Amino acid sequence: MAAIAVYKGRLQFSHKSIYVFLILFLLLIYSIISSTWSPFPGLSIQRSLITFSTPLIMFVVISVDENPRQTFWYFLLTMFILSTLICLYGVILYIFGEWTTIQGSYGHTLTIGSFELQQNTMSSNQRIGSLFYNPNILARIILVSLPSSIYVYWNTNRYKFIVVLGIVFQWIALFLTLSRGGLVATFTSITVIVLYLVSQKESKSLYLMYFIVILSSAVIIVYYFFDISRLSSLSLNHRGVTWVVLFEAFQQNPISGIGQGIASEAILNDSSRTASSPHNDYITVMSELGLVGLILFIIVIVVSVFSGIKGMSNGSRVKRHQVSIALAIFVGVCIYGLVETAISRHGFPHVVWSYILFFIIFSSVEDR
Repeated sequence: MAAIAVYKGRLQFSHKSIYVFLILFLLLIYSIISSTWSPFPGLSIQRSLITFSTPLIMFVVISVDENPRQTFWYFLLTMFILSTLICLYGVILYIFGEWTTIQGSYGHTLTIGSFELQQNTMSSNQRIGSLFYNPNILARIILVSLPSSIYVYWNTNRYKFIVVLGIVFQWIALFLTLSRGGLVATFTSITVIVLYLVSQKESKSLYLMYFIVILSSAVIIVYYFFDISRLSSLSLNHRGVTWVVLFEAFQQNPISGIGQGIASEAILNDSSRTASSPHNDYITVMSELGLVGLILFIIVIVVSVFSGIKGMSNGSRVKRHQVSIALAIFVGVCIYGLVETAISRHGFPHVVWSYILFFIIFSSVEDR
């Protein structure tokens, strides 16, 4: 509110962006009110502010940005560079490092002179996490960086081969995380881009050929050199039981829920059958904020998706390309939310989702 007061002279509103802002503001107010019936009121207020203030802040960031397309380009380029370096680190350690125990956990070590490089792996599957302990964190980053890398490829003339190598390493690292949710979500986001290209008349066959060649190369490399047998498993790793427990809690409070941000503390910690995390954004919102919160949450997603579809079909070529990438990332994160808590909890996916949400909405109504 303070930022809006300070920058009100530079804010560029649209009716649709105002509607989404108001819905998110209602979600914030409602989630704070839910602390009155929450068994952990202080925690509910804290997580309400963290979760729903982020998209409101992004609304202001996009509104006052005089050149949001240039900012979006810098974001995509940064994601490509950082993710490629992170993935390269993880893949090199997986190939050339020694699999051993690091401070009581499995991991890879590689000694270069007086330096020792390390990465933790999850369980005996050697699921790589590169600089992160949890492979799912790496998968979330790649979910955002792969569509970003495609846009970098479109807009790079001199270094296309380097970009292609970066994309291949990201695909390999994604497979080595053995994150099934990450793979499904990333394939979905890439499918959005492919569908966009099919709808365009400009070099669509060439882009599709590049996509097929790059993906095929990564799949062949992974298939012949790495063990990815976990990907064939249909086990939900306690997720199914967890979702059942959360749904049972929802049935007890179908309208209001139990209070924002406390599904783990109030529901899952009391059950020895479940995972410690809800592992589903939509069931989480449903159990914590009831049908009221879930409906508002779904409205925001649906409005954003339709805005993205509209933005891909009109405006300049640069605008259409950027909106297609933004929509691909947005849809990918929403799909990932079916098996992880990516949107309804603070963290990298939530911040990206919030930024992309308003970028799509502003781009659909203005050619700024």
